[in-house]
Amino acid sequence: MQDIKSSNLYADYNIRTGSVVNSLSYEETSIDLNHEKIAKHRISTILRFFNISNSLIYRTNNSVDDSLTGSINISARVNEHFRFNSTIPYDLRADEQFNGDSISASVSYNFRDNWNNSHVFNLSNTSFFKDNKWSLGYNLAVLSGHTSN
Repeated sequence: MQDIKSSNLYADYNIRTGSVVNSLSYEETSIDLNHEKIAKHRISTILRFFNISNSLIYRTNNSVDDSLTGSINISARVNEHFRFNSTIPYDLRADEQFNGDSISASVSYNFRDNWNNSHVFNLSNTSFFKDNKWSLGYNLAVLSGHTSN
């Protein structure tokens, strides 16, 4: 029986300048003859109600082609009850860099009733340009042991 040889290296740095945060990370993993290196960069900022970020990932592996992918994320908390979130993934090495089938967005509305139970309504779409499939959800969290006055 042959021993499995493995090693792992990981480094992570965060740099904040005002409302902008840059995150850089590097990971190198080796398991026997498989060697993988991943470099990530994420930049994010808060602009009034919006959180905006862009993540970029370069991955190289001796058994598959290199990849350069990322995603743009936009989220907003309009008020205490209403939120919006969208993710736009991309692949800089693909023929079609932005794949409309992978873009997702959701809006949610939440509130607490007179008994402090939490109600959340969610509307989301994960395939805008192909099937245009929407889903509607509702969650109720009932506060147990509550007694009225």
